Amino acid sequence: MLGGIKMSQKTAVSPDFFNLSGPSAIRKHFFPRQRLHVTDIAPFIGLCRARIYKRVKEGKLNLCIQYDEVGLPFITLDDLVEYLYPSASLAPSSPPTQPEPVRKVGRPRKTVTTHGQEGGAK
Repeated sequence: MLGGIKMSQKTAVSPDFFNLSGPSAIRKHFFPRQRLHVTDIAPFIGLCRARIYKRVKEGKLNLCIQYDEVGLPFITLDDLVEYLYPSASLAPSSPPTQPEPVRKVGRPRKTVTTHGQEGGAK
């Protein structure tokens, strides 16, 4: 216990945080701050601080960690919203393109015609 609070309660986030309704709810939760510490966003992402740094370094987590004038790391609120709600930041500009059909490798076959001796097997 630490000051009447169990350690597990100190770092726990209430379930209400995970039932947020979108980018506006995230902005409202952190208002008026625009710079967030990594420990503040860890419960929203579901990773501890060390895992966040590791995954950002490996390129597995699409967050931009910046450093202020003192050298302390922070993440902007807009980056967090863009990571949590990627569909909100992307406007549907055009329908998704269809992939090109896969070409079969090998020698092309001769076409078989209805006439007896033209093309095809003899």
